[in-house]
Amino acid sequence: MTQKLKNIQFRENIPANISCKSKDSSCDDTVNFFQPEESSMKTKHDDNVIPLKLKTSRKVYTRKGDLGKCNLLSGERVMKDADQVEACGDVDELNSVLGLLVNLLPPNASGLTIEIEQIQESLFQIGALIATDPNSPLLNRLKPVSREQIRSLEQSIDSMEEQLPEIKKFIIPGGHVSAAQANIARSVCRRAERHVINNFKNYNLKELPESMKTVLAYLNRLSDYLFVVGRYCNFLINSVERKNSFSDFK
Repeated sequence: MTQKLKNIQFRENIPANISCKSKDSSCDDTVNFFQPEESSMKTKHDDNVIPLKLKTSRKVYTRKGDLGKCNLLSGERVMKDADQVEACGDVDELNSVLGLLVNLLPPNASGLTIEIEQIQESLFQIGALIATDPNSPLLNRLKPVSREQIRSLEQSIDSMEEQLPEIKKFIIPGGHVSAAQANIARSVCRRAERHVINNFKNYNLKELPESMKTVLAYLNRLSDYLFVVGRYCNFLINSVERKNSFSDFK
């Protein structure tokens, strides 16, 4: 069986998705970012969850999620306001916000365009991981976020900060439209991080699978990266940063 992953768009119902058959006849939507390329796979022990099967549909809608429930990637049936679905929604929103940011970047920021588009790919990877129950065997078959991906963010941060003036006061978001959008992305990223952490509130964080630990580390570093991107965009077009007048560091 191949474990190659196929990238697909996150929405309640998607043209090519993983669906499950359940004792509940309303079983339908799948919270889903990546699709393992194989005909079926077994999931967790729940009596209402049986092997997942790939289903292809030409329609975006199925009308089967109208009662407010969906399926996790690992097959569990949950309400759409469940912690994992909230976290997936935040990651999806962040990806959309980054798509707008790419189109607002200054003309001389081609390097940032490449980096942010790579980050968007990584967010699909993260979405698959957080849409999977931590106890599911499927988790071990999904591509984890690597420490190298986190180091890549750190290297980009360091490279930009070498060109920026030292921060001595809190910076008010704004300036060029790209800088303002980067700060919106930063805020959404922080919310995504909070909701991912909230999803694990019943777990000892130190005992989480390594793949989940790197998700948390990546989101934490990504918000730092987006803060610096905002500063760097203003720097590229010589836009003056607005400082908070009463926030001098000692």
